[in-house]
Amino acid sequence: MNLPGFSGYSLPQLPPFCSINLIKQNRVRLGSGMPLPPPPDVLALEVLWKTVSDLRNLGRTEGIKILLTMVPPWPSREGNQARQGLLEAKLPVFEAQIRRWAAFPKAALAGVPVYKVRDPRAWLGWKDYVRVGEEVVSAL
Repeated sequence: MNLPGFSGYSLPQLPPFCSINLIKQNRVRLGSGMPLPPPPDVLALEVLWKTVSDLRNLGRTEGIKILLTMVPPWPSREGNQARQGLLEAKLPVFEAQIRRWAAFPKAALAGVPVYKVRDPRAWLGWKDYVRVGEEVVSAL
């Protein structure tokens, strides 16, 4: 699939959270990289801490990296505060993040990628994913 602004690569659609049971059942290989995509809210971050703790107990933290998603727009500081807390906890965090845009639910309802949505800011949502993809590829 040729993706605008990011030729030659595509990213898999990930569930909002990965439970330890999902990891065990599907024998997910973490060594090749596994993004953990929480939004920057308290409940989601609690689930993230539990997931990371479970992975540590299994000795399977190599390759994980946290991707903040649904980050509220400025002037909210939730994204920055969550990132700071994760970095202080010495957890790997993507520099890129997926901001919360109205175009994402529109794309989901239409069953199309966000860059195909008729919304003046849809391209910003797609650009967020392009940045994440570039960061993943540069780490290979």
